[in-house]
Amino acid sequence: MMYGEEKGLCSTCRMDLPIITTDEEQEQLRQKFSGRVLVDYVYAYAYFTKKSRMQRIIHQLKYRHKTELGYRLGLWHGYELLSASAKPLWADLLIPVPIHPTRRRQRGYNQSELIARGLSEAMQLNYREDVMERTKFIASQTRKNRFERWRNVALAFRVKDPAAVRGKHVALVDDVLTTGATLEACVVALREAGCQTVGILTIAATR
Repeated sequence: MMYGEEKGLCSTCRMDLPIITTDEEQEQLRQKFSGRVLVDYVYAYAYFTKKSRMQRIIHQLKYRHKTELGYRLGLWHGYELLSASAKPLWADLLIPVPIHPTRRRQRGYNQSELIARGLSEAMQLNYREDVMERTKFIASQTRKNRFERWRNVALAFRVKDPAAVRGKHVALVDDVLTTGATLEACVVALREAGCQTVGILTIAATR
């Protein structure tokens, strides 16, 4: 991994990432939400596994203040989506998954906002970080299972400005899709606010 000229990630590292390229793989990710909540599409840039290069990249982004990585990964994901056969171009608005104010003070930034900024630039789509808020502070959920994660995040998100999303095609932006509990809770809040469609764009996803 390099910082400086190549803006956070060297070309060799990027080529080695397990990029998700087929519609079948993306559909498998959407099936994670089957029977739980209606999600119109799910697109992830690459697979996430323990002790992998992608895990190290996400760790650098979230915990080592390598903020340029978020923007750069968002750009790359956006360019990949534009070159793919299936493109979520019906999105009117990108909305990064919000973090609690306490977490923002601790970290200094929301990595999902950085990713959304890169996606927005690459795909020429609007994004807003002020539409949703996280009302419940939760400690790390890394070691929790899907049910425990869902129980923790249920009702943890609120749409502050329903008029901004009512009747709109919205894409949620996050860094990693694991169990999908956090994203599921966000989708529920957006559906209740009147979104016409809700999709999900993440940088990484577990198989």
